[in-house]
Amino acid sequence: MGSCLEMFMDKGDPESHRLFKVRRTLLQMLDDRGFYVSDTDLNMPLDQFRGIFGNRPARENLRIITQKRSDPSYKISVAFSQKTGKEKLGISDLRYFLSSALPEGIRHAILIVPEKVTSQAKKAVKEISGDFLVEMFEETDLLLNITQHALIPEHEILSEEEKKTLLKKYSVMEHQLPRMLESDPLAKYYGLRRGKVIKLVYSGDVTGDQTTYRYIW
Repeated sequence: MGSCLEMFMDKGDPESHRLFKVRRTLLQMLDDRGFYVSDTDLNMPLDQFRGIFGNRPARENLRIITQKRSDPSYKISVAFSQKTGKEKLGISDLRYFLSSALPEGIRHAILIVPEKVTSQAKKAVKEISGDFLVEMFEETDLLLNITQHALIPEHEILSEEEKKTLLKKYSVMEHQLPRMLESDPLAKYYGLRRGKVIKLVYSGDVTGDQTTYRYIW
């Protein structure tokens, strides 16, 4: 509701407001994943965004390249499709898009597309990407930061050592834990791959805190 009101009251171009929100969520997501993002970028207001990228931003100018805080040699590239929401993304478009999203020395990319792509196109991207790690988000997925939603429980991604301790404590195998799909919005936000375990803490006025774990599948 607040987001809709914010856009309604804004007198600038709605497309620039939309891309501002998408980019802001992207930066928050990268920061939460342990990539370097400056406070200036994280806290950039809409008017400054428009001052830098214009009232009708060219998507190719929104590219982000950054590195892990713990390992500066590990870099990630985020690229926006130049197609608009009214243009269909074909496999040839995705092939070109992917090649431009992975400059030399970068093996991890996030592709931002304006609309849903077909399962055939997703399969093609997987085949084309080969040994590269490629993720794909629709712009609508990033208009809001899902981790800040009131219904999302408190959560923590377990390290491998913490996972081993958990499995030993309850005498279970990892595949015996309740599952969360890689495609789940929360797992996707953090880029969690199969084998990871996430701790979820649900708070209730009557029941108190309840902790559960999910194995990413």
